[in-house]
Amino acid sequence: MADKQRKKPAEARGIQSVETAFRVIEPFLASSGPFTLRYLAEKSGMSPTSLHFYLVSLVRVGLLVRNETGNTFALGPTAIHLGLAALANIDVVQAAREPMQYLRDELGAPVCLSVWSDKGPIIVLHLPGLRTSYWALQVGAVLPPLSAAGRAILAYFPAPLQKEIIERALQASLPEDPWYGSSLDQILDVLKEIRRTGLSPRSGAVVPGFPSIASPILNSEGAAVAALTVMANTRAFDDSLKGRNAEVVLQVAQQISHNLGASAPVSAIKS
Repeated sequence: MADKQRKKPAEARGIQSVETAFRVIEPFLASSGPFTLRYLAEKSGMSPTSLHFYLVSLVRVGLLVRNETGNTFALGPTAIHLGLAALANIDVVQAAREPMQYLRDELGAPVCLSVWSDKGPIIVLHLPGLRTSYWALQVGAVLPPLSAAGRAILAYFPAPLQKEIIERALQASLPEDPWYGSSLDQILDVLKEIRRTGLSPRSGAVVPGFPSIASPILNSEGAAVAALTVMANTRAFDDSLKGRNAEVVLQVAQQISHNLGASAPVSAIKS
């Protein structure tokens, strides 16, 4: 009797509008769309008028995009980035931890693993270098979209999404950024080279004047789910494509990709 009389713990209060917004997004879990307003209203149990206000906000934050011609809605770039980050976080940290420790010990430099977010690569694992540095990277820090890590992941994005991200990053660039004054075509050429070599060097964006080397981490479907980056702890750090540092970074990135089920090497550098 005492058990039956025991009260259930009070349910935590939430934000009703957020839960309602999820009802709007829920049909996209089964299919990416596009869906008409009428279809979404039927599935969410909302009137078209009420639904309209939610759709406006979801489009503004990038969770949905609106096709003006057909007046339909589909998943937007923010939803895509969230999905990529969530998928990457499931296995990539576990698969990368031991190889990253080897890489850090081999080169003595700070090593970090980043996955894509709606603002750019976000660090999910960081191993400090063997020498004391005057800068420190933190898990959760967001790197520039056109940093070495950003380019390593961006190289495997669909072309329309690449152009959108690059144009936005170039517009927001500052004179001290290594890519300041670059054109869209120049950055796209860099991305093609990254796919060929598997390496994204010479950024110097995180710490001005100090180069870094990044390499994409691929999954079983050949998609880039993360970037492995070595940060230089000295200006004499060799970031050339055919140098010893680049060779080790590429080998470790390939090992992590293999751990995630990638069937082929990230690249094969031609001499």
